[in-house]
Amino acid sequence: MKTATETEAMAGQISLAGRGAAAYETIEDEEAYLRAASLAAKLLELAREANARRVAAKAPYWQKCKEIDSVYMPSISAAVDAARKIREAMAAYLWAKEDPPRPRRARQAPAPGPAETPPASSPAPPGALPELTSESELANRDF
Repeated sequence: MKTATETEAMAGQISLAGRGAAAYETIEDEEAYLRAASLAAKLLELAREANARRVAAKAPYWQKCKEIDSVYMPSISAAVDAARKIREAMAAYLWAKEDPPRPRRARQAPAPGPAETPPASSPAPPGALPELTSESELANRDF
């Protein structure tokens, strides 16, 4: 891992090079085009180097996160899957006891697009399980 001084030096180089970008918002001749290309290449080179350093610095922590997930996630996923199966059985029971039974509607996938905030509704009853659909949601959920 690089020292704080090396990291600050890298940030300073990027900042210094980035200040020159404003001069190339409009390019009017070949010479300016060549200077702009050189500056863009330098900025991309600095960005790649900074990103490589970031990835290297983060690697030991990322590995530890994966190790922790490998311990907890199988049990968490199993618990949520079991709860989902119980909910399905509960829903089937409620549908079956209706008099007269209503036709069941198939669940539709949400339309693609920006997520909308659901309308305010009554809070979930105590003990209600959260609706979780993916492992990443499970990983970020407090139980």
